[in-house]
Amino acid sequence: PPACPDTPSTAQEALAAALERESACAQELFPAAAQEAEAARQPRAAAALRRIAENEAQHARRLAQYRAALADGSLFCSAVPVSWVCLACGGLQHGCHAPASCEGCGASGGHFIRSSFHPFALP
Repeated sequence: PPACPDTPSTAQEALAAALERESACAQELFPAAAQEAEAARQPRAAAALRRIAENEAQHARRLAQYRAALADGSLFCSAVPVSWVCLACGGLQHGCHAPASCEGCGASGGHFIRSSFHPFALP
């Protein structure tokens, strides 16, 4: 079937669109909603909306990281051995390329990201 007109045709386009949406939510939508909540004297709601904006900003940073890695060819390969984490089971494997499948759960290679890209990785 033909793709919807606004459906991204490449992973780069999909990441760019997602990054744009996450950034807009982080910088505009949720801060504006927090201001409205403050004006309505709803400080708990305003605080929650600000936390959501912070989460959206973190998502945008992660998407930018993935987009840059996809663009330079390093999303699934590395010049030096690194740790790869399976997003299905959390299993770790090491090497210069994302594994073809997980030794722990059998998930496909598309389930792997660099452990340094993991949302809970320490800087």
